[in-house]
Amino acid sequence: MTSYIFYALAMTQYLQGFAYAAVLVLVHLLASVPANAQSGKITGVVTDVAGEGMVGVNVLITGTTRGSSTDIDGRFFILNVEPGTYSLRASFIGFRAVTQSEVIVNINKTTTIDFILEEATTEGEELLVIAERPDVEVDQTATLEIIRPEEVEQIAGITDLSDVLGLQAEVNDGHFRGGRSNEELYVLAGMGIVNPLNSSRSFTPMLSAVEEVEVITSGFAAEYGNAMSGVINISTKEGGDSWSSRAEIRTRAPSYKHFGGSVFDPANNPYIRLMNNLEWWEAPDPENDDKPRWQGAIGRGFGSRVDPEEGAQLAYDLWKRTHRDVGYEYNNRWDALIDFTLGGPISETSRLFVATQINRVWPMLPTPEADRQMQVMGNLVMKPGSGKKLKLNAMYGNTYQQEFSYSSGGFYRWVYDRVIGANKILDQSAGIGLVYSHVLSDRTYYELTVNGMRTKLTEGVDVIDPERFRDDISDGSVWERLYWEDGFRTGVMDDDFFDEESWTYSAVGFLTSQVSNNHEIKVGIQGNLYDIDVENRLNHSSQSSAVREFYQARPYEGAVYVQDKMEFKGMITNVGLRLDFYDQNVQYYTDTFSPFRDPSNPALINERDAATEDTPIVARLQPRLGFSFPINERAVFHLNYGNYLKRPGLESLIGSRTTLFNENLGTVEPRRLGNPLLKPEETKSYDVGLVLGIASGFTLDVSGYYKDVKNLIQRVVYIDSNDNLYESLGNRDYANIRGFSLRLNKRRGFISGSARYHFSVATGKNSTPTGRSPIIDETNEQTQAPSPRDILLNFDRRHALVLIAGVNLPQNWGPRIAGGYPLGRLRINFLHDSRSGRPYTPSELLGDNFAKLNTERTPWEHNTDLKVTKTVGAGFTELDVFVEVFNLFNARVFDYNRVFLDAETLRRYENGEDIEFALPDSNNPDLAATQTFRIYDNAPRSIRLGVVFNM
Repeated sequence: MTSYIFYALAMTQYLQGFAYAAVLVLVHLLASVPANAQSGKITGVVTDVAGEGMVGVNVLITGTTRGSSTDIDGRFFILNVEPGTYSLRASFIGFRAVTQSEVIVNINKTTTIDFILEEATTEGEELLVIAERPDVEVDQTATLEIIRPEEVEQIAGITDLSDVLGLQAEVNDGHFRGGRSNEELYVLAGMGIVNPLNSSRSFTPMLSAVEEVEVITSGFAAEYGNAMSGVINISTKEGGDSWSSRAEIRTRAPSYKHFGGSVFDPANNPYIRLMNNLEWWEAPDPENDDKPRWQGAIGRGFGSRVDPEEGAQLAYDLWKRTHRDVGYEYNNRWDALIDFTLGGPISETSRLFVATQINRVWPMLPTPEADRQMQVMGNLVMKPGSGKKLKLNAMYGNTYQQEFSYSSGGFYRWVYDRVIGANKILDQSAGIGLVYSHVLSDRTYYELTVNGMRTKLTEGVDVIDPERFRDDISDGSVWERLYWEDGFRTGVMDDDFFDEESWTYSAVGFLTSQVSNNHEIKVGIQGNLYDIDVENRLNHSSQSSAVREFYQARPYEGAVYVQDKMEFKGMITNVGLRLDFYDQNVQYYTDTFSPFRDPSNPALINERDAATEDTPIVARLQPRLGFSFPINERAVFHLNYGNYLKRPGLESLIGSRTTLFNENLGTVEPRRLGNPLLKPEETKSYDVGLVLGIASGFTLDVSGYYKDVKNLIQRVVYIDSNDNLYESLGNRDYANIRGFSLRLNKRRGFISGSARYHFSVATGKNSTPTGRSPIIDETNEQTQAPSPRDILLNFDRRHALVLIAGVNLPQNWGPRIAGGYPLGRLRINFLHDSRSGRPYTPSELLGDNFAKLNTERTPWEHNTDLKVTKTVGAGFTELDVFVEVFNLFNARVFDYNRVFLDAETLRRYENGEDIEFALPDSNNPDLAATQTFRIYDNAPRSIRLGVVFNM
């Protein structure tokens, strides 16, 4: 532990020097996606003591050149203000100037600050006022929550965006409000961070570099496209007027990351206790004509030519060699995370901010090396003239992970072979964006953005060249695959190799104008060009079984939109209209049942002669409408309607899986082809809510919703007249989702916290695109449709409850000891999460294409975390020393896939049998092996220690 601390401190010093150069490196990284506005607005009225509006009053954001003058009614507007905390100063000759500090500006929000000016009795007299953050945002027409890092950093385990989203009761297992996975849009500093191939998030920003996170679950503005279930808008920090830095070091105290202790402990495994002695190998095997057991293991037909004693010893020695980890304890490894930020001015008109995070995490079972995560984020802000701003954003992420496969053979194939048995995954993303904004007047500005983003994924075992076949190597005695009676194997590896690369180039522009005191008009245009290159080698065990997924394409898409934010005394309205279009820019096969069929000779299959056409342009309009009705300054009623479209991931549109070239046929054969003619998936959302400021610092937010989802994609199997089949996708699925959410927040004071509850019901035909698939036969003889009955989707969580409670002790609180207050500036925070179980299908119905699925539910899931933080001052540095306890009550949560989708484990669970042991193929209970480590999805109680330096 001591050596690690010295290492971490040295690393922090290294990072401080590294940070100055990081942006220069990032500038050379090309990458990104759709950009969206990430600014807010400040408005208000300046009056005299008689309540009359004052014209010509100067209102300025202190420390900047940004400001405005009041009009004839005393009204002022300051547009295009970056999210953050500011001071606002109003001044007029002959009147006492007033400065309001702690003015918070949020993304796409109007912050209202009013001033009352008094006549000055002394020259230079000024009044300082601390602005109070309103508990209720009166212009809220959407269902959303804004999270600032200082509000959640005292919660255990909150280090990045994923942790922040985990605090939302409306987000369950990555599903937003009952939608399918990957139906969200993520925007980081104006750049979309979405992988265009599968629509997943391509980058997870560290929280220390984030200014605020806006999570919108309903009522998206017209500027947001390609999203159905949520929009996550992330603004980043910028360098300030003086240099400051932050460094964090945290580590996880060594302990097992799974329940049940070591998987190699003889006390936990009957098979080890039975087989780990010579007598067992010498004994006759009743399942093999009473021949000695060693012959079944390594006899290979030698029979009597091998001395029985030597044969038994040889088999036993070989078993011990392949099971060399028996008795191994691996609860002594430290995880480590280092996080560093630095920001400040580099000239009078430019500021720099850079952040980096390095994370080393050991996998659940011992491996030769740790998993690693590294990311760098930064921006350079320049102000070349009055009202002009140029901002360069850059990010880079690199994740290396070792993944144990649960395909054929399950954990038996890699527990004792964690080199060949582990896939190596390298996932990289890099992006750079340039944003230019120009304030033309107090009421009008425009913004232009160009972005580029690159994603790169490689995955597979690293013991052979992906061009070779697994069986060529293993059968060639490079290594030998061994299968033992206890079920464990060595020398068995996965045979899938992935190599996927995408580039996204984006150009965005919009103009915002406060055309009157009541109307803010925004018009914009967006365009994306993609460059896709995929070379995946699947089922690469032999040439006969291998599948190639090779394709390249340059699709493009665009959008135009207009929205009007109308602000009246008793109503705020957001009205928008968005037009999206996209073109896959490829040729597609026109024969649905046999894509490679030769149209001039239907009996022949030949990819080169197949009929093709160019893909058409797909275009759709999306209306958006939201209302906010302020009942008073502490109560707002809001409702919204939105039509939201999402283009399917490009792998669903242009993907191509084929066999290797068949010399007998003279062509390749299709196995799975994307469908470039897919329509966009569509959600019509209806939402109504009420926000109440019920007491000082307390806010209650209640909203109910209904979502009508259609044109969801679903896998389809086509069979031609010669009984050849392949897979594609169609817009054949739908879902209906309804629910309500409740949030009670208390942000300030001695005690702070929140209670979030979400109720939902999500039904449809399939939980994923690859669920029960219809089979369509060209001759109609084998046509098979799945059950027409709706089911509960398997990610449906009927109830979700997230409780956060914090105690914040003031500086001089508690007894005074040795001139200080040891309990002062102490913060204690609890996080509790309870969620109802997921639907599952009884074991006897698994695999039945017509059965009523998902009729049962898994048990409730609970977790409680604790964090205790002590702040101490140390000269110019302020330290936060903390300890975190995860899974405080050691609760266990079943792994859904390994318990409720595994027919044998599920059958035993349903019968009340012990599922913490697995049996080999022989079903011999004397050879049972522990599987406790894999049937639970969470880790046992663990402790993390850390310190934060604020300089």
